[in-house]
Amino acid sequence: MSKTKSTIVLTLVCIITAALLAGTYMLTKDKIASQSENALTESLKEIIPDADKFIEETSGDTSYFIAIKDNIEAGYATTGEAQGYGGIIKTLVGVDLEGNILGVRILEQSETPGLGDKAKNPGFYNQFNNQKKNSIRLSKEGGSIDAITGATITSRAVIASVNDALATLSDAVGIQQVGEQ
Repeated sequence: MSKTKSTIVLTLVCIITAALLAGTYMLTKDKIASQSENALTESLKEIIPDADKFIEETSGDTSYFIAIKDNIEAGYATTGEAQGYGGIIKTLVGVDLEGNILGVRILEQSETPGLGDKAKNPGFYNQFNNQKKNSIRLSKEGGSIDAITGATITSRAVIASVNDALATLSDAVGIQQVGEQ
């Protein structure tokens, strides 16, 4: 086969492959977005279970949720991010009106399987429940959160992500008591 024929064949293979990838993306993007939205809704219900509904609000570049129970504000939720050992860790944090953490869920992480990915276990993230901003540190640093054995970097990243979410809520909601003692 000549160089010209090889180039044409390779070009056609690339064009067909690109078209197939684009077609697959177009067919699945709405379904993936819907599944992501459903997963977020389920996580919101897990961290603030008493809420009847959640209203998404935006303040500048910040997006957060107001939890509503019996047509009254019952709390707030937003996401936070921090660099972990294997990549960005994204958490969803819910607080009541006084700033007590009601729940934390790990939305995204790419930590080491068997070590850092244990941050997704309830035994780890439930330690954040009823905590205030000033106590969110590792227990060996004077806080109340026990690190995941062998995954201190991940544990610190989850704490940083939760603190990022608390700072976001404090700024967005405009009440000083969110996350403060």
